[in-house]
Amino acid sequence: MFFVCALLWVSRGAEAHPVAQGGLIVTISPSQLTVRATVSLEEVLVASAYGPESARGKSPAEAAQLHGPYLLEHLRVSADGRRVHGRIVDSRETYEKPKRFVYEFAYPLENLALELRFEEDVLNEFEFAPGNRWEASYVVQINEEGHATREGLLLTSRQPLVFTRENPAAPRLDRWQVFRDYFHHGLLHILTGYDHLLFVTALVLSVRSLWELAKVITAFTLAHSITLALSAFDLFRLPPSVVEPMIAASIIFVAVQNVFWPERTRDWTRLAVAFFFG
Repeated sequence: MFFVCALLWVSRGAEAHPVAQGGLIVTISPSQLTVRATVSLEEVLVASAYGPESARGKSPAEAAQLHGPYLLEHLRVSADGRRVHGRIVDSRETYEKPKRFVYEFAYPLENLALELRFEEDVLNEFEFAPGNRWEASYVVQINEEGHATREGLLLTSRQPLVFTRENPAAPRLDRWQVFRDYFHHGLLHILTGYDHLLFVTALVLSVRSLWELAKVITAFTLAHSITLALSAFDLFRLPPSVVEPMIAASIIFVAVQNVFWPERTRDWTRLAVAFFFG
């Protein structure tokens, strides 16, 4: 009975990673900068639900129309240190699954800027839980005629993106920059992911050696990577109504196992638990 009550209490609003993910395609020309933003349905609905009263209760299509001006306001572009103000030139819904929405913004340029800076604070004003705010992140591609396409760049609220045009021979994909940016983003993601921290803490409390610790963490990481890949490629998804209670259940299950069946925390069953819940 205690287990059931605790599970229901922990899972009441339980999404430990309130992050919406999207993409930006930036096209640079001598007189204009065009940004095509592809955002998730989740981002649109969150902005609608937490935003002004006038936006609440709207259908996804109506909420998507209202999201364009919001996104334009919260996506800031600077050229050579000066803020550039854009306008909406197009908005539409894609008919692929999962559902996404596309917005195209145009930013006039007085001359061809040497440095472009992109910043965003999309969804940051909405608090999911005390001390845990919503955020959005975007994978960015930059195109310019006569230059190699830059791709795989990352833009988050904590991590502005600065693009310099001084080196036209820059590689298409700067692997070191990609590794650095995504490692930094992933580290912050984990450190603010209370579900990960609680679950892994419960897992490692019973380990007696570095080898046991390495096996448990590897099992969890491997399983988590598999689920992330399946979700990213839209091969398999579970609704939050299933996932979120399972997160709470995993923490409680491992904690109870540590207390009442400690002998099972040091054999293959602990690896199976780490993999299954991971």
